[in-house]
Amino acid sequence: MTRGLKLRWQDLAAVLALAGVLWVVDGSVTGWGFFSDDDPIILAYAMAHSPLAYFFDPQSWRDLTTANLTPWLVLDFDVDHALFGLDAAGYYGHVLLSLALCAGLLYVILQRFTSRFWAFAGAALFILSPPTVILAHQLMSRHYVSGLMFSLVSLFFFLGALDCTEARQGRIRAWLGAGAYLLALSSKEVFALLPLILLAMPQGRVLGRIRGLLPYGIGALTYLFWRHWMLGEWVGGYGAAGPISIAPVLHHFGQLPRALSGGDTRASLIVGFALLALAGALYLRPRGLPLLLAALTAVLLPLVPVHGGLLGTPRYQFVPALLCVVMVVLSLDTISREKPVLRGPAGLFVLMLGLRCYLLAHQNVIDVAQQAHRAQVLEQPLWSGDATQLVWLPEEVPYQQVKGIQEIRESVHPGQGGPQFIYDEIQLKHLQHPFQTVWRYDETRKGYVDYGKQLPGAIAAWHESLRQAPFSLGIGYDAASSFLNWRVGPPRQGRYEFVSVGGSKVPINAVGAARVHIANPDFYMRYNAPEGWVSYTDLLTIPKNGTLYWERGE
Repeated sequence: MTRGLKLRWQDLAAVLALAGVLWVVDGSVTGWGFFSDDDPIILAYAMAHSPLAYFFDPQSWRDLTTANLTPWLVLDFDVDHALFGLDAAGYYGHVLLSLALCAGLLYVILQRFTSRFWAFAGAALFILSPPTVILAHQLMSRHYVSGLMFSLVSLFFFLGALDCTEARQGRIRAWLGAGAYLLALSSKEVFALLPLILLAMPQGRVLGRIRGLLPYGIGALTYLFWRHWMLGEWVGGYGAAGPISIAPVLHHFGQLPRALSGGDTRASLIVGFALLALAGALYLRPRGLPLLLAALTAVLLPLVPVHGGLLGTPRYQFVPALLCVVMVVLSLDTISREKPVLRGPAGLFVLMLGLRCYLLAHQNVIDVAQQAHRAQVLEQPLWSGDATQLVWLPEEVPYQQVKGIQEIRESVHPGQGGPQFIYDEIQLKHLQHPFQTVWRYDETRKGYVDYGKQLPGAIAAWHESLRQAPFSLGIGYDAASSFLNWRVGPPRQGRYEFVSVGGSKVPINAVGAARVHIANPDFYMRYNAPEGWVSYTDLLTIPKNGTLYWERGE
């Protein structure tokens, strides 16, 4: 049963304590003064465009991406740039503030269903969950945090509308909730099915909840037409279109709870106890089953297209982790209320789970900090170098990151120009002007070294490795949908790489498809043989629409 909300000083203390837990775990991120991953390209876009452009100008938005509509992410960067300039520490502080608001809202909402202890436990476990810890350190994923924050605001207002006895006030709260829901959609589409959860809430009658959801229906329709206007399609994403097999989807979803718990034997025990608690709670209060099914559908269904990356992508795990936490605390609370003799074991289990999550969080902070500082070292010469320098980048530095840094530099220091860069030897022939210094990353020294003296020998060795081997390539591109598909061969062991002129170098499978924005259509396909020799296609150009076939025989 739900109950009305009456906040007291204990609740303020609990919310402040949650903020303290967040600061203890993730506060060190505010000492980071750098951007990584996709941060620079998003920031560069925000610096070059107005909110009106990235919210309502289709062509402007498609310059950033044609896969998703997430303008609130850009607005977050835009606001932070206005407040903090290029000091990334303020950007990370903004993310922590958003997470603190999420935790506080979660605590407040859970109190409608459970006691202060279990509400605090749920919010604390959310803070300590591995995806939350990692997203606190990833600016490019902050739209998941913003989307969750707006979703919780929407849920808060919707519950308030159901509690309200005065019709006009109820309608106002329902519309406020729908407005927050629309903001959540502008952050990330993964929150689109929130109304399913609201419909299954145990408060009031079904007809009353349906009436309360009418503004949400208007919000959803508004978003659909807005999305179609901005992207030219009703639904979509990064993946290629095609049928999805149910078996791998169920496999990845089934492995998720264990992965979130650490992936070892103790994780299996935790998942087993949690499932036992859930089964016991449903046995004691079977009326909770519709809400559980609605929540599982609303959270997992939008992730079906990206199920293959679910176990290795923290941002995809963020909302499912929250759902797991809520299911655990509500199940333990139900068992504690219905079977007081089990109150002690339930409390002990959640305390042990909290300790487990804290230890995982501590290790995650160490790991993500190491990865981020490595990224900072890898991108450093792009920020500080000049036009007389050439930077030979490792493949792990994505082209989008490089492009973003270049655009930010040009915006801040017009006309000065940064260093040229390459990923592959063949790109040397396409450089725009001569260079005096060559920097290349040395893994043994964990930093860049002057590679000028070694460059002639490396180029000579590369020429010795070249072979005019049999090679075939079929490639197609649809500019309207941004889908690129390819097939290279003949089939053999080794590795294929897509090498863009003036752009990136990306390992690919022999057959594949992806949704990409083509910035540099001129390219080579490279084949790396297990024996050590290398072969390239001729210089080719991706067609704007249609297919290209190229072949070299014996």
